[in-house]
Amino acid sequence: MLASGIQSGIEVSGGKQSQIINISYTSADPQEAADIINALSDAYIQFGLESRLGEVKNTESWLGEQFAALKAKLQDSETKLSTYRSQQGLVDTSQQQRIANTQLQSLNNELIRAQTNLSAAEEQYLAIKNIEPGSKEFYSLGPVLQNKTASDMVKEEAFLSRKVNELFERYGEKHPKMIAARSELKSAQQNLTEEVKKVVDNIEKNYRLAQFQVTNINKLISTTRADIQSLQTENFSLVSLEREVENNRRIYENFQVSLMETSGKSEYTASNVHIIDRATVPKVPFKPNIKLIIVLAGVFGAFFGVVLAFMREALDNTFKTPDAIEEKLKLPRLGITPVVKGKKGIVKPEKQYLDDSRSPFSESINTIRTGLLFSNIDNPPKTILVTSATGSEGKSTMAINLAAAYSNLGKTLLLEVDLRKPSIASSLNIKPKFGLTDLVTGSVTTESDIYYKDNNEQLNVITCGTIARNPLELLSSNKFELILEKLKQEFDYIILDGPPTLPVSDSCILANKVDGVIFVAKAEDTRVKVAKEAVSRLQKLNANIIGAVLTVAEPNKMSYYGDHYYSGEYYGTKPAKD
Repeated sequence: MLASGIQSGIEVSGGKQSQIINISYTSADPQEAADIINALSDAYIQFGLESRLGEVKNTESWLGEQFAALKAKLQDSETKLSTYRSQQGLVDTSQQQRIANTQLQSLNNELIRAQTNLSAAEEQYLAIKNIEPGSKEFYSLGPVLQNKTASDMVKEEAFLSRKVNELFERYGEKHPKMIAARSELKSAQQNLTEEVKKVVDNIEKNYRLAQFQVTNINKLISTTRADIQSLQTENFSLVSLEREVENNRRIYENFQVSLMETSGKSEYTASNVHIIDRATVPKVPFKPNIKLIIVLAGVFGAFFGVVLAFMREALDNTFKTPDAIEEKLKLPRLGITPVVKGKKGIVKPEKQYLDDSRSPFSESINTIRTGLLFSNIDNPPKTILVTSATGSEGKSTMAINLAAAYSNLGKTLLLEVDLRKPSIASSLNIKPKFGLTDLVTGSVTTESDIYYKDNNEQLNVITCGTIARNPLELLSSNKFELILEKLKQEFDYIILDGPPTLPVSDSCILANKVDGVIFVAKAEDTRVKVAKEAVSRLQKLNANIIGAVLTVAEPNKMSYYGDHYYSGEYYGTKPAKD
């Protein structure tokens, strides 16, 4: 029972990828746990030592028996080899082979030299073979020219020949000097002919000698090769005995090394297992690990928080960057209007451009204005409708500031055509007596009563006026079209603050009465599906949507989605709802 209890509490790990084994024992008594682990480690070392020494002794005994047998076998094979050499009068085959190979190599070298000499001699022999005896062509041969005696005789013959010719011209054929000169010339020619004949005979002699040398060396090589083959056949028994001695000696030496190693191991009583760290009495329980539980809880909490954040991000199907508008709505991006954070004394977003045309917010409006001007360089849009998919997306703020920006270029009219939920009057803190509805219905007697002017009278504003009961019919009327055409003649630019596209059809009617439409989407608020539906509705009616603007955008957040989005600080409050 005690052994079973101890065995059930022991855990052993390691020993697979390394040679370190970890032993652990779980017990309610800390002293008992340490004692059992230390006792088990000592017992394991003793068991390993006894097992290894017993195995080494058995191996040593077997190697000793085999070593004695191999030694006797080696001595027997060496005796047979020595006796055979003595009887046959032979040296070892390796020495015989070296001698024969050296002799054959020397003969091959001599053969190469003899063949080279034969080639040179044959070339000279072929040069004289086809020359007629006594021909002066022999004089031009290399060996003749190289022979000093023959060369001197040629010069002497030439000299005597010239002398004969001179004497012949001076004295004639019968003169004694002429006769003596001819005798000397004839003698010189005979001597030259004999000397040349000697050189030619020597060429042929050398050629025959070279042939004989090549033939003789070839015979010696053939004889040597035959002797080597014969030697190999005759020494077959000797080779066999030498190979047997060599094999026996190699096996004997290997066994001798193994026996010496085994003998050394049997004398070494130290164990190859060592205790790296003995068990000590633990001061505190090892489980439950409260710190580990707290750490794991924190890690898992952080992990699930990150996963939840990513899931929320993935499910958030809104516009976060201008790139997203361009990608999902397939519309050119005109720019952004940054969020204006509310601070005490800060101008509200609707009047940002009128208050400070050089602020970051105003610069973004200038960027949008530039995009509109360059959307059609030859014929830029003069009447522009600002709309969105639903309400509270910043379109009125966009329209007011854009009209203020255009007023720096020419006489501009901000026309409020959102007749259902107007907001321009409250945004600009004005209280006009009349507005667009009054002008269309004919309730206004003087047109000057409907205008609100700003920016040195370059910016004119016509608000909604009296709330109409039937806005769609009013905007669809011929009277409205006539008024719009008249306003086009009076103003350089007209910015129309339109109603949202999806709740009502007013913007769809207005889209075909203007040069272009700006679609507004609120950052991190406008749903992609809703925006697509609004754009599709306008495009089906052939509206000229120039581009889209992302409103109430926070550059600090946009920088999270790409490094090319800038960050900065803006002032004021968020745009009022439309």
